[in-house]
Amino acid sequence: MNVSYAHGTATRPLIGETIGDFLDQVAGGFADNEALVSTFENQRYSYAECLAGVNGVARALMALGVEKGDRVGIWATNCVAWVLVQFATAKIGAILVNINPACRTYELEFALRQSECNYLISGERFKDADYAQMLHELIPELGGAYPHEDLRAEKFPYLRRIVWLVEATQPGGALQPVPLHEPCNAAVSAASSRGVPPREGTRGGTPRELAGGDACATTAASVQGFNARNVLSGKSHFGGFAAFGVHPLVS
Repeated sequence: MNVSYAHGTATRPLIGETIGDFLDQVAGGFADNEALVSTFENQRYSYAECLAGVNGVARALMALGVEKGDRVGIWATNCVAWVLVQFATAKIGAILVNINPACRTYELEFALRQSECNYLISGERFKDADYAQMLHELIPELGGAYPHEDLRAEKFPYLRRIVWLVEATQPGGALQPVPLHEPCNAAVSAASSRGVPPREGTRGGTPRELAGGDACATTAASVQGFNARNVLSGKSHFGGFAAFGVHPLVS
């Protein structure tokens, strides 16, 4: 893979720190400031708590076998876990594959195959879509899978594990908490910190890579789905913040 940068005519050099570096810096300088608020989950994180959660998820993923360069898909609606996984994969140096929560079965198949996804972190459902049922339709081998062994699926030869963000036990693997003994920051350069959204504006588009390397020092709010009233209410209550969400697809 060739490393490249897109830049304009500015004389200011590109920032060389990674997303993980920035999170460490911000958490060190604003440890007690509010960093993440999930209104529907009733959870609030300071920067120190957010960093601890990110490091814990990173170590859990590494314990499952995730390494630098692996492709980790996340298929879920907005939640605290989504944000933690986003920063955790950046710290490991893994490639985050963003899968739209509104995907239908055939779109999910395309996304997993086209991105050559190695690990999939799955939520429970979105509207009338039952994610577990859809995955069982796509991957019949899940029925006989063992939680602590890699998945062997004929249709998805690159897929090793499925991690479920639900309480119910599902075959294919589970994200277990791993003791955190020291900060986690794998040997990652800004040039290798990437995310792959398996959509290019139209359904069935080609995956592309997005450069990472910047972070936001404001409060992030998570709102399940999109509701303009909830977003404006959150902004009014929490002040300046970044709202994370999934933009609608173009048919």
